[in-house]
Amino acid sequence: MVWDGTDDDGRRLVAGRYVVCIEIVREHGAYEFVRKEIDLLQQPVQLDIAGSEELASARLVFAADAAKGGGR
Repeated sequence: MVWDGTDDDGRRLVAGRYVVCIEIVREHGAYEFVRKEIDLLQQPVQLDIAGSEELASARLVFAADAAKGGGR
């Protein structure tokens, strides 16, 4: 996932600590909720989330200029 640092209305969020939540739900199967904190300032940052029973792995890339071509 690439995030440009804006909210759902396109407004830039302030620098600070945010929580990334990933919910994995399988019909007739396991449930898992992964929660990781990330500090977002003005420089790019990457958060790698290790795999688990239901999650192979995940990566969040924050780049302030992602809106110019990367998207969310």
